[in-house]
Amino acid sequence: GIPSIGTGMVYQVPESEFLIDPFEIPKHWHCVFGMDVGFFAPTAVVFLAWDKDNDTIYIYKEYSVSERTASQHASTLMMMGCDWIPGVCDPAVNQGSQRDGARLVDDYANAGLILNSSKYAKELAIDTILDRIRTGRFKVFNICKKFMDEWRGYYRDDKGKIKKGNDHLMNALEFAMLDGLPFAKTKQQHLMRNSYNSRPVRYF
Repeated sequence: GIPSIGTGMVYQVPESEFLIDPFEIPKHWHCVFGMDVGFFAPTAVVFLAWDKDNDTIYIYKEYSVSERTASQHASTLMMMGCDWIPGVCDPAVNQGSQRDGARLVDDYANAGLILNSSKYAKELAIDTILDRIRTGRFKVFNICKKFMDEWRGYYRDDKGKIKKGNDHLMNALEFAMLDGLPFAKTKQQHLMRNSYNSRPVRYF
């Protein structure tokens, strides 16, 4: 018959294939985050580390909080590593905010976050993630509890359409997986740049 998208869980794979115990992310691995913005719904952020040598992605940290402004979110996220980790965000950040009509991307940029807008193609992102899981190139730290709660409730209806609702971390993951890797950078690069910028200028 003709292949089609089925019903049930979006990611129909055993968790044992990708859930792992946490470890310290090496400084030479490339990092990026995906962000799905909201207000009453959570602003959700998923942190990815990319082991380029083995082409393996690790989901190592999460953030999901409601009813805060961009500057409030940014204050927390900067302490979580977003002072140097670049991000890929929901295209909605280019739209006006409900608060004052300002572009949300500008609010986050003014607060210090490095953000790029995702082009976003959901089914392509899902296929990419599934392919990585099935080839052992996608892992999730088991401390990411909210992420896994969403993962387990990420379903398709009887027409194959993904149900909307508690899917904000899933959206953030898809933004990062589809468009984030070209922007990823290492902690090593950040430390070297800071070291270079802090050197005293000598005049001759």
